Amino acid sequence: MNLKILGIDPAPGKKSLIYDGNSFQALGYQKLKRYIFSFKQPLLIAWDAPLGVDVEYSLTIKQIERELRKELKPPRGISILPFANCPHWTISQFLFGLPSIHPEHKPFATLITSFEQHIEEINLLEVHPALSMWLWLKDELPCMFNWRYKGIKSDLKSFLTIKQKLEEKVKVWDVSMSPAMLKYTTDAR
Repeated sequence: MNLKILGIDPAPGKKSLIYDGNSFQALGYQKLKRYIFSFKQPLLIAWDAPLGVDVEYSLTIKQIERELRKELKPPRGISILPFANCPHWTISQFLFGLPSIHPEHKPFATLITSFEQHIEEINLLEVHPALSMWLWLKDELPCMFNWRYKGIKSDLKSFLTIKQKLEEKVKVWDVSMSPAMLKYTTDAR
């Protein structure tokens, strides 16, 4: 199978940022839809926005979001917002029909929630890279470290420090940790 992998930081009010493994590009939501649906091979998209919801639990916040907000105190720049507070859900709904709140509603893509799932045409994995990086590096960086990576308060020096620390960690990454890391994704449904 020739699986294409994309990383997308979606933005409903401005251009979304896409990384295809070789280069970056920015597209508005209409062009992004055409781009995604133009692929003839199966896609796996790491989507930096809310995709799942448990309507039995809440229509505004996921259980994992509530638990992480109680347990973690991320610094400014790293947020754990209830999915309903993130405008990203609108572009997710527009492109993929997710999050889906009606059992009879069929999304336009498959939300990956386990390693055993069959790969369909368009497969989505909900990710939160900023939170992941903070959890991975928070004990190695000073308490007052600038985690803001967007906007006027962002700091290139901080970004380069994060990049260097991640590169150091990736050199010693143990692949056997992957199933444990995915637990947070599968519990987020």
